[in-house]
Order: sequence, then C-alpha cells, then structure tokens
Amino acid sequence: MARNTLFSAVGEGSNLLLFLLGFLMARFMGDSTFGAFAEASAFVGLFRILPDFGMSYASTLEIARDRSRAGALVGNLLGFQVALSALTVALCVGLGSLLYDRQQLLIVALLCADLLLKAVKSTLRWLLKGFERFASESLSLLLERLALMAAVLLAIRSGSSLAGVALAFALVRLLDTTALLAYVHATVLRLAPRFETALWGELLGRGLPFAYAGAMVTLFFQVDQVMIGQMRGPQESGWYRAPVLVLEGLTLVPRILGYAFIPAMAAWHGSSPASVTALYRRGVKSLLLLGLPVAAFGALAARPFVLLLFGAAYAPSVPAAELLIPACVFMFLSNFSETTLACIDRWRAIVAASTVALVLNVALN
Repeated sequence: MARNTLFSAVGEGSNLLLFLLGFLMARFMGDSTFGAFAEASAFVGLFRILPDFGMSYASTLEIARDRSRAGALVGNLLGFQVALSALTVALCVGLGSLLYDRQQLLIVALLCADLLLKAVKSTLRWLLKGFERFASESLSLLLERLALMAAVLLAIRSGSSLAGVALAFALVRLLDTTALLAYVHATVLRLAPRFETALWGELLGRGLPFAYAGAMVTLFFQVDQVMIGQMRGPQESGWYRAPVLVLEGLTLVPRILGYAFIPAMAAWHGSSPASVTALYRRGVKSLLLLGLPVAAFGALAARPFVLLLFGAAYAPSVPAAELLIPACVFMFLSNFSETTLACIDRWRAIVAASTVALVLNVALN
C-alpha cells in the first residue's frame, strides 16, 4: 500500500504541472483570450465520459480481482472505443457548430481529438493500475505533463493563435499515447482491438453506472463554465475559470489516496469487508487533516493568493475563490467516498448524490 501510494502520488502529483500550465496560460494569454480557450475546453469536457463510458474503471475492478480476464476485457474495450470515438466527434463538433464561429469550432475540433487520445491513454493507465504497475503509470504521466507544458508554452510565447495552442495539446497527446500503447503491448499485455459484441454488452453494463456518475461529476465541473461563457462573455468566463482551476488542482489529493487504494479495496470487498472499512476510515482522517488547513487558508488569504498566481487583472475572481477554495474539504471527502462506493458496488448511492449535485449546480447558476 505504501509503495502504491508513493507512485500514485508521483503520477497524480504531476497534475501540478498541468495546473501550473493553466496558471501561466491565464497570465500570458490575458483574461478574455484565456476565457475563450477555457470555454472551448469546458465545452469539449462535457463529452469527456463518452469515449470510454466508464468501462476502463469498471474493467480495472475486474482485473484486480481476476487478471486472467485482462486481455479480453481491454482488447474489447479498445475496439468499443473506436465506435464511441466516432460518436463523440459527431456530437461534439455537431453541437459546437451551433454555438461557435468557425475559428472557435476549429479549437473545439482539435481539443476533441485531444480528448479521444486521453481516453485511450486512460484505458492503458487503468490497466496498469489493475496490474499494480504504478511506477510505469506515474512515469508516463510525468513525461506527458512535462512535454505538454513545454509545447503549449512554446506555442503561446511564439505568438500562435488559439488553434495553434490547441494543436500543441493534440500533437503531444498523440505521441504520448502511441508510446504508452507500444510499452504496454511489449511488456505488460499484448493488445489488439477486439469486436466481440457480447463482451461489449458486459463492458457497457458494468461501466454504465460509473459512466453516469462520471458524467454528472464532469458536468458539475464544466457546465457552469460553458453557461457563464454563453451568458456573460469570455472575460467573465476567464475570471471564473481562475479559482475553479485552483479547486481542480486540489482534486489530486483525494485521487492520490483513492487510486492507490482501489486494487486492495476491490480485491478485499468480497473476502474482507472489515479491511475496506479500515482503509476508508484512515483515508477520511488523512483527508481531513490535509483539507482543513487548505480551507482556512482559502477563507483568509484568497485575495493575495489569486493576485499572486493570476495577476491584478483577475481581482474580480477573488469572491469566487473565497467560496471555492474552502469547499475543498467537502470535495476531498466526496471524491474519496465515491471511489470507495465504487469498489464495494454501491452505484445507486453515487448516482443519486451526483445527480442532485448537478441539478442544484445548474439551477443556482
């Protein structure tokens, strides 16, 4: 558990590079330009669950319990993702054409390609988790984030358009996903897309509850950004995105713990439920210990923190930051609890809570 947690911390901790990239993009691009990019990214993010439909996560739980099924499950998952990717492109670009002009639609299309590549990499990452190959997964994430940071900042500083910035994301993802696929195929499991429709049905059935819950969580984080962009314009969208970026950065804390515990929780669910309970209690205590000081900091020091990170142009972001950063405590507990409920097959609770949260979010916005 300690080894898995350490490598999970390295992998998920590499998200700090992405969040640093987001902060630098906000500074270098300006609030309106950054807001336009953030809105396009949030719009594409609404479709994030569709290329995978929760099946990678569900398959990992099965692989953790029985590794002999890995080849059939992952091969058919890759085959199924081909069809789902085509559907994702049609919906994302089709609906985007109703909302955006041609220039913004090009950005949406490039970010959609980035999304599809991330879905394939996510499948490979969950496979590595199922085999407890956390070291390989963490190294892959670290290299990917370093490459993204270098490529995107180079595009921005060289004066590229927003489409050029989006293209930098897509090209790095293409190279990274191809390299990881080759590594997994050579050292972990020989992979080839399969098209066994009967197994597709099993995958879809297992992934559907997680897909629904994942869709609700994704919409919860993304839909307000799209709504603000459409109703209030790119500048206010940029102001809002700044503190949300901080909150998203903090999600790595419960993910580090949750992802490290998944193989053990899933494997022990049937044989030792008391051990799962003990892990959950330890996780909650640890997250409270980490989250409460962060919440206090957000409540007391949001203004200097936001101005230091994003610059004086983002002063209107401060009131939102004063609310969102303290909310991290609830986010920590919610994220880890959802992971635990998934491992013990309590999907109805996840679906109910996430649906209520999304409806409230949209209504209050």
